[in-house]
Amino acid sequence: MNTLNQKSEKIANKIILWGIYISMLNPLLISEYLLLPDKFAKAVIFRITVEIILIAYIFLILRDKKYLPRFDILSFATAGFWTTALLSVIFSTQPFTSIWGSATRGSGFFNFTHYVILFFILRGVAREKSQWQKIFNFAIIAAVLTASFAILQKIFPALNGYYMNSSYYRPAGTMGNPIMLTNYLAMTVFIAFAFWKQETNRRKKILYFLAGILILSAIFVSQTRGTFLGLAVSGLFLLIFYPSKNIKFTIKKRLLILPVIIALILPFFIFRSNLNILPERFLVFDNSNRLASWRIALKAIADKPIFGWGMENFAIPFDKYYPGRYTTAYSNLAETWWDKAHNVPLDIGATMGFAGLIAYFFVFAAIFQQLRKNPANDDNISMPHIIGAVFIAHFVQNLTAFDSVTSEIMFFTFLAYVYFLSSRCRIPETLHHDKNDSRTGFTRLTGWKKIIFAASTITMLITLIQVSLIPFWLNYTSNKAAVLAKKGLYNETMQFYRDITEKYRGKTYFEKELNEKFMKIASYFAPLLLDQTENREEYLKLNQDTINLLNRSVELEPYHTKHYYNIGLFYNNITVINPSAGQEGLKYFTKSLELSPNREQALIESAKMQMMFSDYDGAIAKLQKTAATNPELAESYIWLGIAHLYKKNNEIAEEYFSVAKKYGYNFEETNILKLMSGAYANNQQWAKAIPYYIKILEKKPNDIEARALLAGSYQKIGKTEEARREAEILLKIAPQAKESIEQFLKNL
Repeated sequence: MNTLNQKSEKIANKIILWGIYISMLNPLLISEYLLLPDKFAKAVIFRITVEIILIAYIFLILRDKKYLPRFDILSFATAGFWTTALLSVIFSTQPFTSIWGSATRGSGFFNFTHYVILFFILRGVAREKSQWQKIFNFAIIAAVLTASFAILQKIFPALNGYYMNSSYYRPAGTMGNPIMLTNYLAMTVFIAFAFWKQETNRRKKILYFLAGILILSAIFVSQTRGTFLGLAVSGLFLLIFYPSKNIKFTIKKRLLILPVIIALILPFFIFRSNLNILPERFLVFDNSNRLASWRIALKAIADKPIFGWGMENFAIPFDKYYPGRYTTAYSNLAETWWDKAHNVPLDIGATMGFAGLIAYFFVFAAIFQQLRKNPANDDNISMPHIIGAVFIAHFVQNLTAFDSVTSEIMFFTFLAYVYFLSSRCRIPETLHHDKNDSRTGFTRLTGWKKIIFAASTITMLITLIQVSLIPFWLNYTSNKAAVLAKKGLYNETMQFYRDITEKYRGKTYFEKELNEKFMKIASYFAPLLLDQTENREEYLKLNQDTINLLNRSVELEPYHTKHYYNIGLFYNNITVINPSAGQEGLKYFTKSLELSPNREQALIESAKMQMMFSDYDGAIAKLQKTAATNPELAESYIWLGIAHLYKKNNEIAEEYFSVAKKYGYNFEETNILKLMSGAYANNQQWAKAIPYYIKILEKKPNDIEARALLAGSYQKIGKTEEARREAEILLKIAPQAKESIEQFLKNL
């Protein structure tokens, strides 16, 4: 029986350790269809892994109390941080978002709970130096492969697939974002060099050193300034406090080296215009948008100081206090929907209040308090200093960024390693329990323990299937269906999306993501259907279906400004055929402006809708607010000009058009050509409308409407021959209108 007990103990340990090894390989997960968005896939696979190893861990602690981690200050700090996160969810402004986060971030309280579970499992099981060596070896292997891919992306731009969100200038590797890449790599580079320092085997020593150099190279090519600042501060920490065998090398002498380092670095900044060594990004510091988001975070903290707006709800106060002017290009306004403060302490303060902020800082205080406990007889007394540098670098770089799934995994892994390094948790390097430890004794599961284990296993399996596997499958199949859209297979694509959104409505948190995927597909097909007269009914149905799904998203996230704005856009699509739908669209734009009063795109779109109903004064008021909010946004002025044209304020309109040109507005786009010609025609300024009709026809010679309006405009100003010429061309391209065209020619 003892042999059987030992065997089951070893199997459970192996399941847990291999699950942890797999978690260390998380950065490598990326695929165009199976694992997109990558952070969602990384989070789901990590959750599945943790849920499986949690079953094995429950089995261990039920059979032997030695696997229960001892409760110390680090455990208390981590549990306290989790508790404040839970309280922020309970008092959340928008609980759905707090619990589930977003697929593009792989965030939310549910994911966060899995990181904390990983921490406690690691504390209970990984108690041997050899185990930690293997765990970090897997982490280094993953970091090396990720770094190598980032460097290859820099050398071979063709590797930057559209789904990787990477670029030649700032490669992101397999992380989807260069900031996320360096945030992760900066944590692993320290452990690579630490193992290089302590390794005695020459071959392994070389491999660790090369791994560290490769990881550093990837950090450099990704050009993340916050990471370099973090590495610099942690480097300063090591310079001052790193233990040296030379007792004469005191802290005072080390500090004397600092001016030398500054003297070497300073010329790069003083003579940056003449030196061409460092990328310009390292020498230019313009973070006005981040500074604005930090100010918003402070306002958010002042609004809800105790438990904040709720975990993952930063988008709500951000929209509320959004000041505008994050970009002067209208096409880039889509990038201004921020859901993170780009500063972790401020983000925590805004979403979890002072309770969360205190708990967060307490975790770091506990880390350094525990690191001081490293026993004097340790074979590597420098390791606590190196791990301290890891946390310093992580904290500093997160003053301008935020975490990803992978960096969170590494953070809580290092957190458990701090516990291992402290003297209180050291046990002999063996899987067998200590006979002198009264807590140990691996026994069979009996009675109530069997019930607990069975209930825990069933709960974990249900959670794994419902919360992880089903959303993972839905994500994969919906990504595959998007391929049909690229092939132009409208009926097949929409049938799939309509079926799947209906089937899983109200049955999974992932329905919000399905709704957004449906919206993107609809945005792709809508203009194609509009160009086909026979598909107008389907066009209306597609837009209405999208509106219905987005309204469901509103039910889940009632304070999410973007949902209301997107619904307004789809009502705007419907107005092309059914103008009365504009009133409903205007309601949604108005709601989005209630939540985000300075949102430029919502101001402009609602103003355009007001102009449809001849409310030019109301439209002008909103457009003037947009211009005051974002003075260099050309779209404000073009629409102000058009609004004044309809009011017959021609001189004022021309002034606004001049300002729009000054800020680079492209008057050659077909849509604006039609708007300008329509506005001048409305004022019966036929001569001014004609050049715009001509430009439209240069782009689209068979545009029947533009050709007819041009012919009519020539007639209005008495240019009969020109009118006749256009009418004869129209007769060739629109034979179905032969009768009316011949009547027009007769009247000439």
